[in-house]
Amino acid sequence: MKKLAIIILFLIAVIGFQINQSYNKDIKYNASLSINLGMLDFKLKPFERQAVDFLYSSLYFSSKVSNDMASGSGQENMSIRFNERLDSLTRKYFNVSNQNEESKYAASLECAEKNYTKQMKYELDKIMTPEDYEYYKAITKSFKETHSFSKLNDMRQFLNSYPEVCTDFLIGYMLFEDERYKVEFEKRYWNDISHDAYAVLNADSPNINNKNINNETEYFYIRHQDRFITKFSSTSVEDDMAEAFYYFINADKPDSQQIWAQKVRFFYEFDELSVLRQNTKNE
Repeated sequence: MKKLAIIILFLIAVIGFQINQSYNKDIKYNASLSINLGMLDFKLKPFERQAVDFLYSSLYFSSKVSNDMASGSGQENMSIRFNERLDSLTRKYFNVSNQNEESKYAASLECAEKNYTKQMKYELDKIMTPEDYEYYKAITKSFKETHSFSKLNDMRQFLNSYPEVCTDFLIGYMLFEDERYKVEFEKRYWNDISHDAYAVLNADSPNINNKNINNETEYFYIRHQDRFITKFSSTSVEDDMAEAFYYFINADKPDSQQIWAQKVRFFYEFDELSVLRQNTKNE
């Protein structure tokens, strides 16, 4: 009798554990779906959410098993279908053609040369003298080897002679090459929306090799405006980090709790970058 009671208690414990695990899985899954839906989460009708849920559950749980959202053609196809469905619903519920570029900081702080800077960052030899280009490469190489913020300061001073380059934006791209900043930034602010961002993250070269990337980026931005400073910053993790760094250097510390502001405050966690910021204020 005593043995039977022990067995019953054990079975109850096992069943309770499984129910609890299933409940926790449901909570995590539903939260992940809501995050990836973004602003659509508040728009969908029940039957539309059910259809999206069907697509997302296959993608979500298969990526949990493989720990890689883009491994294998099966997952790629699921990601593409999921993105296409979200894009279609975005067109339905948001007047995309009337969407304005929404910046979270004053237009007076905008650098008009951002697009040019992004385009030219690997072709700076075309606008610099041979001597300056060699100096630029030397600073970049030294920063990668030493991680010294003084090299970033040197770069800012050097680039002042090239007004056609958005200096602090280019330095943001330099920071992206540093694992200390890049890995943590991506983990905090992109991993949880990686499924929705699939089309953007897998574009070989935005606006060039993928004929649909303009629309996909626009739809993605509309769904997640609380996460990005500008539409431009939603193009890739790299652009997002560069934009957030530009804001960090050129604007006051934002007190908003939205994720775009958290990205800016991310840089305040690094003493060397705070010193760099202060140096620019004293110039």
